[in-house]
Amino acid sequence: MQQGKHRIKRWFLLSLILSFVIQIIGIISQDPLRVRDGKEYLSISRNVYEGNGFAVDADLYDDWKPHHEEKPTRMRQPLYPLFLVVFYWFLGENILIVQIFQIVLNLLSFFLIYRIIVNSFKEKLWPWTLVIIGVYWPVWIWANAILSESLYIF
Repeated sequence: MQQGKHRIKRWFLLSLILSFVIQIIGIISQDPLRVRDGKEYLSISRNVYEGNGFAVDADLYDDWKPHHEEKPTRMRQPLYPLFLVVFYWFLGENILIVQIFQIVLNLLSFFLIYRIIVNSFKEKLWPWTLVIIGVYWPVWIWANAILSESLYIF
């Protein structure tokens, strides 16, 4: 029984390291503002931080047309922009710090997933399950983008 727990912990650590490496590769290789949402979140956060309210800068819409009746309060819920404002307040507008914190949130989420799996399956756990979750790159690669998923998944 103890040997099984140690085996699962080794698989967990391997998976955790793999997900961490994938996220670091994402930060190095991907533009964090490649998605329109990130630009809007940063614009809203900057406006909130500067006391201009929950608004998107009009110049962002030069590149694209907003959806019919798209408003920041309808399309962008306030929690993630407020999360970004905390970083502005303490550290300035630094996307890398946000990305690193999102990686921490993802690793914590991965740990919670691990605990749920271990509690649900106990000794019947197939250790490769952890590796599959650890290398599930869509979740981890998006950690580098300025998107709400890391915060909301956690």
